Amino acid sequence: MSDKLMELARRVEGLSGPDRDVDLEIARIFRVTVWKRNDDDTANYETTHWRYTESLDAARSLIDPADEWDITTLYNVARASVGLNRCHQVSWAGYGEHLGGDPVLAFLAAALRSRASMGEGE
Repeated sequence: MSDKLMELARRVEGLSGPDRDVDLEIARIFRVTVWKRNDDDTANYETTHWRYTESLDAARSLIDPADEWDITTLYNVARASVGLNRCHQVSWAGYGEHLGGDPVLAFLAAALRSRASMGEGE
């Protein structure tokens, strides 16, 4: 299991909203590079359209399309699980929780934990 991804999932669960630094760290870990030209015509990989901490679609891009997942905000606590259909294949399915009720952050944390359980992000 990737300690780096597990730590990042804990950081995501502790956020109170979108965080650009976390977005960029996730993009670096998964080698997502979106090149954009700066005003001075230099390339900048730090400028990326991925907003993992605020977009469910961006967070979904981190999971295998075949993975089953769920999200709930019961009692204003956002909870998400990723990889429900492969619980028997690995020791633990991804699970995230966000007490602020933000389902995107809970889902992102679960996606990161699920990838960590598959040994990714080393």
